[in-house]
Amino acid sequence: MLNNVVLLICNIIYVRHLSSYEFGQVGIIMFFVIVSNVLIEGGFNGALIRRTKTSNIDFTTVFIFNFIVSIVIYITLVLNSNNISNFYNDADLSLLLIVISSVLIFNALNFVQLAKLTKSLDFRSLSIYNFISITFSNLVGVILLFCSYGIWSIVIARVLTPLSLSLILWTKVGGIGKLRFSISSFKSMFYFGVNTTIASLLDSVFNNIYHVILGKFFSINAVGYFYQAKKLQDVPNGLVFSFTNSVLFASLSPLQEDQDLINNTFKSLLRKFSIIIGFLTLCTLVLSKEIILILFGPEWIKSSYYLSILAASSFFYLHEIFFRSLFKINDKTKIILKLELIKKVLLSLSILLGVILLDLDLLLYGFLVVSIISLIISSVQITKTIKINLRKELVVISKIIISILGIILLFELISIYLNVTATRILFPVFLIVLYYFFLRLFGVQIQIKDIVKMVLKKINK
Repeated sequence: MLNNVVLLICNIIYVRHLSSYEFGQVGIIMFFVIVSNVLIEGGFNGALIRRTKTSNIDFTTVFIFNFIVSIVIYITLVLNSNNISNFYNDADLSLLLIVISSVLIFNALNFVQLAKLTKSLDFRSLSIYNFISITFSNLVGVILLFCSYGIWSIVIARVLTPLSLSLILWTKVGGIGKLRFSISSFKSMFYFGVNTTIASLLDSVFNNIYHVILGKFFSINAVGYFYQAKKLQDVPNGLVFSFTNSVLFASLSPLQEDQDLINNTFKSLLRKFSIIIGFLTLCTLVLSKEIILILFGPEWIKSSYYLSILAASSFFYLHEIFFRSLFKINDKTKIILKLELIKKVLLSLSILLGVILLDLDLLLYGFLVVSIISLIISSVQITKTIKINLRKELVVISKIIISILGIILLFELISIYLNVTATRILFPVFLIVLYYFFLRLFGVQIQIKDIVKMVLKKINK
């Protein structure tokens, strides 16, 4: 939680001093870094965490693989940096990409230690180490920003984050030990990781491909507005990702022998988080313009349009991530890949149509529609494969969606007929009450004490 706060505050400072074009450049080069990072990780960390018994040779095997692949990918990006720069007719992109891509090597040095901390459920140490590295690197970045280093202040901060984290992890968690590579260990983890890697790769490509498309077919400024909206939406998304990919996955994996316990725990957590995600989505949809104005200023108001669509899409996407964790726990990674392929085919069609017609609305709303369809397909698949009855949970999700739409309509009517648009920032005072009222109206049981405890527990971690 503190990490997200630090990143949000520093990002606000960056936004106040840099242009949308500069952030557009960052958005474009980060596409290549994020996608490459998925290839380097290779799904092996998930395999290490899921294993009930791991030896040192398992960890060293993963380390050697990650490090070698990171070097190969970094060299590939360096050799193609000029081509990427020419594609966007921006000479500055080449050097920016070369420098920021070095994070791939530093990240490869961290994967094993991060897996050890996650596997041991030591999330407190993990949070502290991340907090220190993020705070230090961004403090340096902000200082460089005020020293007129411009976009390079962000680039240096991005590079320093994994570098400083590596120093901390290798000091506190320890080194790798004697380097040995086991082919049998590699194969066993590869078969688990290959499906999740391809699925994660597709997910990362399509989650960030809008940076590439907007920059080429619309404008790099549009990338900047979209990039900032996505950064804001990544704050709540990051909390959920952190929970599902670390806490939920690591906590439920040891219960593999008791499927009923896994299913019941999963359903209980799903209901609580659906309520939380629903409220965060509601706040963002109602107050998107006010959020942008307060945090970034009027010159960034165009980001509010992107933020609204991303918030709506994230509601469905985050539920899909929840379902995916259950597939991973039950070693059904082939299904994850299958679902991801279906989703990306649909998304490709919507992107292709938006690009051909050069219609920005069609491009973005296609992402929302595909997110909805993908969640429906995932829920059907998980019911058939895991043999878990999610009918009641899906009904709750549907009621949350109806409640959100009802509240948004009510607020729009208030704004139109009572002319109180200028005081919309006061609406959060009523959002909690209205959200609670609508959910109870539809018969949704809200276990406030349990939800508050769960949120506080996550914040403390």
